[in-house]
Amino acid sequence: HSTSRRQRQMCIRDRYQGGDLTKDELAAVEVDAMKMGGYIESENKIESMLKAQGFEDALCYLSDSSANIIVKTPGLDAAGAAKIKSTLLSEAEFTNDQITIVEVN
Repeated sequence: HSTSRRQRQMCIRDRYQGGDLTKDELAAVEVDAMKMGGYIESENKIESMLKAQGFEDALCYLSDSSANIIVKTPGLDAAGAAKIKSTLLSEAEFTNDQITIVEVN
């Protein structure tokens, strides 16, 4: 999980340090970097809240168009899925069709 975040951060850094960016391209990279920072902060909060609710291993990946939650659980029932969704939606805005919850044993 942290590897994926690190890769995104390195990609943004590399774009900054390319040296061939126009003023407009640099502004776009800055917006991307701010968005990514917001996603990482929200992902960390969601993961921490899920762990506090008893989901011992939880990963969250956010993008502009989707939210993916991966939880380790022996069996995810409707109440557990609702709790995960509620936790996600307390930190980020997504529609039902943008949310994916994956259970691993």
